[in-house]
Amino acid sequence: MSCSDDCSPAVTGEGVQWAYSTCTGNKKALLIGINYVGTISELRGCVNDVLNLRKFITERWGYDNSNIVTVTDDKKVSTISPTKANILAQLKELVKGAQQNDALFLCCGFHDSKTDSRSLISVNVVDSGHGTQIRDEDGNEIDGQDEGEIHSH
Repeated sequence: MSCSDDCSPAVTGEGVQWAYSTCTGNKKALLIGINYVGTISELRGCVNDVLNLRKFITERWGYDNSNIVTVTDDKKVSTISPTKANILAQLKELVKGAQQNDALFLCCGFHDSKTDSRSLISVNVVDSGHGTQIRDEDGNEIDGQDEGEIHSH
């Protein structure tokens, strides 16, 4: 944020008391996976990662499918196209009405270390960027490859 941006307490949260969520309230998730099919930056695992995460958070963390929005560039998986406008609208929906102790989950899987692509959204939640791949041993990956994350920070 630069000095020319809105640095008011309403935006920065300055002066607001906060506490970690107990995650006992509503659980909502936004899962974004873009494979860039047909481009020079084409990826193969982002949409699959979103599908695996959806299964994980419903089975392990108790999220209800009706509270999970999926945005992908695969029309068989999502009816919401991953445009900037759609992603921003879904981010607003994710946080709309959020209360203390709600659990909001965001996964952005649409860049990797092999391209110059950058995430549209910079968050420290879950980033499904691909750093490396190895042969899939358990058969859960559509492309036959397991991915490993490489973090730069």
